[in-house]
Amino acid sequence: MGVMPYGDVGQTERWSLRWADEFDGKDPDGWRHLWHSQAGPSGHILSSRYPENLRVQDGCLKLLNRREARGGQMWTSGNVWSKEQFLYGYFEARYRYAPAHGLNQSFWIMSLETYTGPKGSFEIDVNEGRYPNVVTTNYHIIDENGVHRWDNQFLRLDLDLSADFHVYGLYWDAHELRFYFDGQMIRRTINYFAHTWAPVRLSSAVVPWAGPITDAIDGTSMDVDYVRVFAIE
Repeated sequence: MGVMPYGDVGQTERWSLRWADEFDGKDPDGWRHLWHSQAGPSGHILSSRYPENLRVQDGCLKLLNRREARGGQMWTSGNVWSKEQFLYGYFEARYRYAPAHGLNQSFWIMSLETYTGPKGSFEIDVNEGRYPNVVTTNYHIIDENGVHRWDNQFLRLDLDLSADFHVYGLYWDAHELRFYFDGQMIRRTINYFAHTWAPVRLSSAVVPWAGPITDAIDGTSMDVDYVRVFAIE
């Protein structure tokens, strides 16, 4: 049957794998085949982000967090966005949190213009993960009046999400968004805003709203086992 979405996302027999990165190569820079990366400062967070903070190792893409002064900031981390863009489908990533407060460890989709761009720009956060046990689903949009609107939902689990890998998923079609954790739906909302092509993104970011920022962050990594995009046949 081939690779299928993890758990029950509904009508699983109709899904086909469209795009994936399993990060199982031996080239530490193998992520470059399918992804772009930031290379510079980030004004809205406390870490600049560089390709040097990305490494394929042990079957994972590691987004490394370092205490180093670069780009006018005191921390560095990593992010990537897919060279290919997508419109609708089921999006899934399996990853393990870095074991430190002060980090947003995210799997998300955002139009290239970003949510500070023109009308119709959007961001869907499948998960903005926060150690040790917070799963955050968000969306941001620029509405028809040019106003930035957003909605957040926080879920605290009885788990240490840095101790093992977990699967975060998004069902996205023209009508609704459904968010999943380990194959179980955790949120459902109407899609009235996300109707344009967009890349998939992975990122680690040092942020003050994710807990105390200490040297415990230095040397940690968000470890991504795979990213998969499924289409309805």
